Amino acid sequence: MASFPSLNQTATARLVIIWFIAYFGSFAVAQADGASQGAPTHHFFLTQSKSFFDVTQKLTTELQRECAVEKRVNPLSESEKSSAAYAIRRQVNTVMLGWMPLQGIVSGPAAASDRYWQVQFWPDKKNTTGRQLTVLLKQNRAWQLEWLVEQSVAAQGLGALEWLWFDEQAKTWSFEQRCQASQVIAANLSQNAKSIYMAWQENPWRELNNAQWKAEALSLMVDQLDLVMKKMALPLGKNGKTKPFFSEAWRSQTSLVLLKTNLTQLEAQFWIPKSGVRALLQAQKQDVLAERIAKQFKQILADWPTKRSLVNALNSQEGHRAMIQRYNQVEHLHYLLSEPAANALGVLVGFNATDGD
Repeated sequence: MASFPSLNQTATARLVIIWFIAYFGSFAVAQADGASQGAPTHHFFLTQSKSFFDVTQKLTTELQRECAVEKRVNPLSESEKSSAAYAIRRQVNTVMLGWMPLQGIVSGPAAASDRYWQVQFWPDKKNTTGRQLTVLLKQNRAWQLEWLVEQSVAAQGLGALEWLWFDEQAKTWSFEQRCQASQVIAANLSQNAKSIYMAWQENPWRELNNAQWKAEALSLMVDQLDLVMKKMALPLGKNGKTKPFFSEAWRSQTSLVLLKTNLTQLEAQFWIPKSGVRALLQAQKQDVLAERIAKQFKQILADWPTKRSLVNALNSQEGHRAMIQRYNQVEHLHYLLSEPAANALGVLVGFNATDGD
């Protein structure tokens, strides 16, 4: 069993929320009356997209450093390879965490949406990633960016990097082979992350009226929460028959960490001053409902399992029951947003405000 880098996700997530609330508090105060619609929310996602681009760049740098075997006088020892692989796995985990705030966004800049699907191939119910990478690695050819982008999306993104460094089958291939493939995949991922960040430079909601923004702000949260529920529901299965290997990031044993990161960023998004759903509800004198939603977020995160892996959590009946309870909590949060909040704001969830009147 591989040694997995630890992630102090609870402390980090709370610091992120505190930082965003403080940052956007000052940002909102500075907005002029005529500021473009949804400006604080746009800045939220601009910041998240910049963070994602930054961690992908750090991954390419990490791979260049750890994989630069041709520049070494002596070949790497097995111990050195193990240490290098550990450092790479740790950075892959960091990139996956950085992707979570953008994961599941349906609206926003069209140029960003065109790139999202290239970042991650999931769900991978038939191990398409492993099969595609095995075929490519067997070709024993030099990996090049121009060649990679012509391959299946399953071999291009986060899932491919996770397979190369966390899957037992990947150990069939040498450290050097995995390094070469990873460097090209990471370069492609970083290019896509840069395109996403550049697409977020302009506020896609700047010309919406108030009613359209209310629909958009709520739909943003509901769309992302839809994906969170899917990420939980697929592994939970039906009629007691779990499918743990349908969970996201099961190889790196971080599925529950990533889910909690999704929920933590959604909570931060809810609290964005002026343009966030909480602020919109309060503007409609719906303080009680806003507090119910805030408490639901807080309770879900407080009750979240300490385990990192959903596969491990589903290994026991007790763990399975606990995850069903967590799913029910998230489902109730979804209900609060898509029905009472939607009614209070006078919007129909599912309507994409950028599609027109």
